Amino acid sequence: MSLADHFLHTCTIQRPTVVGKDRYQADRVTWADVAVEAPCRFVEKSQRVFSTDLAQFVVTTTYTLLLAAGADVLEGDRIADVRLEDGSVQAGPFEVASALRRRARALHHLSLGLEIVT
Repeated sequence: MSLADHFLHTCTIQRPTVVGKDRYQADRVTWADVAVEAPCRFVEKSQRVFSTDLAQFVVTTTYTLLLAAGADVLEGDRIADVRLEDGSVQAGPFEVASALRRRARALHHLSLGLEIVT
């Protein structure tokens, strides 16, 4: 089974572009599509962890996205419109918090750590 067979999902990769300043001198950003319907694998994991702030167990959810080694994606980009194998869509957007290059004998795939944008 090849790596491409594991990419059951598709997603849109978007990159920010500064288009000016707002009245508070903060950057105004627009998001441009870098890739649309890129083959990927979206993995959602949840686990119970102890919160010292709340002094109780809480459920945290983490997201990982696997992409082909040659995918054009950087930390700070975002992932939108993840289409799952059943046709449903995880709209996101998810911010790319980390981009890790995974190697076997050569560069094999990218593993992205995602954070939900609220």
